[in-house]
Amino acid sequence: MSEPLTAYQRKQKYNDERYAVTLRSCANPKRRKRLEANPEKWLRWYKADNYPQPFSDFHRKVIKSTIRAMRDGAGTVIAGPRGFGKTTLLGDMAQFGAFTGLCKFPVVIGWKHSASKQMLRGWLNDMAENDRLAADYPEITQPFERSVQAKLIRSLYWHDSGFPCGADIRQTENFIVLPTGGAMASTSIKASVRGLRIESGGKWVRPDVALLDDPQDKATAESAEMTKKVLDTVNGDILSLAGPTRRIALMAAVTVIASGDVASGLLERRDIEAIRTGQILTWPVGFNDAGESRKLWDEGNELRLAGVQEQDA
Repeated sequence: MSEPLTAYQRKQKYNDERYAVTLRSCANPKRRKRLEANPEKWLRWYKADNYPQPFSDFHRKVIKSTIRAMRDGAGTVIAGPRGFGKTTLLGDMAQFGAFTGLCKFPVVIGWKHSASKQMLRGWLNDMAENDRLAADYPEITQPFERSVQAKLIRSLYWHDSGFPCGADIRQTENFIVLPTGGAMASTSIKASVRGLRIESGGKWVRPDVALLDDPQDKATAESAEMTKKVLDTVNGDILSLAGPTRRIALMAAVTVIASGDVASGLLERRDIEAIRTGQILTWPVGFNDAGESRKLWDEGNELRLAGVQEQDA
């Protein structure tokens, strides 16, 4: 018959069960390495729910441009109609960078903070619930699989070493600190972004990727004064987030609303790669001949307009 546990042993057992995280091995290192070498396939596997259809040439251009931006500290601006998936793709590429080591600290900056926080929550949910990421990136996801409660996650430690996992969720500051020493964050372009940084592992970490999401509304786009104020924020505060000796990778998703608006100002920068796409790339054959294709198009457009009036999402 075994001896009963002492009070210290009972406490240690409780702590191990509640706070100790036994690090798993990567389920398939060859798959992980192969997919990291091909971002398009990485997205289709680890973020499959976001991409049920094959990528278009436009999406492939965006993927290549964001890789260059994160690798070289350059910039890319993606212009297209709303609902084209620009923001989703840029957000997922920032996540690709954070998971593969291409970047360390992406921050999403939106016109409304609620939209930026939504992307941050999406990243957090992915680390807590995405089975494919959990299988191949356990060193990042495991603490978040255990809990997304800030107080508990700060208490987690690696079972083999006894060292803290290093993960953290700072909801009031809109930060997620990763066990690997990096971070993810969200803010609004109307908030104060100057000096944004976090402490991780005893070191200060600054953003190295700024994901700018539709940085204007209609009123701003139609006001030269408000447009200048936003562009001054981008040039003065956002582009200096990485610090005085490093260039931040700017990745912006924009929609041109008016001539000379914020989107136009970013697209016209000579130091930023601009990628544009329209809502309609080619018209159907026979569209101008009042034939069957034109009739079907008009019928479909009537249904679309009726849905807009009825606010049918």
